[in-house]
Amino acid sequence: MTEVVSWGVDANGDPVKTIRAGDVSDLPPAPEPQPLSPRRFEWMLASSGLDLVWDEVETLLKGSSDPAKKQAYASLRASRRASVFIFSETMAFISRLSGFITAAAPTADVSEPTIRALWAEAEQFTD
Repeated sequence: MTEVVSWGVDANGDPVKTIRAGDVSDLPPAPEPQPLSPRRFEWMLASSGLDLVWDEVETLLKGSSDPAKKQAYASLRASRRASVFIFSETMAFISRLSGFITAAAPTADVSEPTIRALWAEAEQFTD
């Protein structure tokens, strides 16, 4: 048996995580969180320190003559200026840049559960 994490929704529509023993093949994927506005995305980065990780990755890539690093740098710069941030797209982007993230900030936790929790906090941000 494996420890299985499943996602559901409570009466308020908030995601609820359940851990049980079982087979992971029968679980639905976690629900897609709400998209974040640029303001909320920036809040998420700044409140968690991930803005510093982003800056470290940018510094690593900036000015490189390596075509892969040039492309990653351009994508990184453009992505920060998106009009809306979609969780699944953000996680795919993190996955594509994972090698650069690890090189620039080896202790940064950009795992799906961590980003999902930070995202949920950012969904609630108002000022």
